[in-house]
Amino acid sequence: MLMMPNEVPMVIEERVSRARTEYREKLCGRVEELAGLLAAAPSDPGCLAAAQRLAHRIYGSAGTFGFAAVGEAARTIDQRLLRVLEGKESSSPSLFEELAAALQTARDSLCR
Repeated sequence: MLMMPNEVPMVIEERVSRARTEYREKLCGRVEELAGLLAAAPSDPGCLAAAQRLAHRIYGSAGTFGFAAVGEAARTIDQRLLRVLEGKESSSPSLFEELAAALQTARDSLCR
């Protein structure tokens, strides 16, 4: 079926909108998974590394779909946890409280 030239932008816009909606649903799940990993990380080094990897993946994709606040929170978490994993920063309760607060801000903007 041949489309009229003025229909093409509408079709593209619909596809982009659908992709963004689908990504948002997946992203909510990933953010919840990250919250769980952060909660377990103080007592489980495996969760610390997994949280850093997941935050890095979220940071890499969230902004592409227009979720800048989530991407920025994930960037902060990624960078801080990487510093802990590299031994450049200590793993303290205040660190995890700070990261959890950043993630909660992102959750509030995303999973309303």
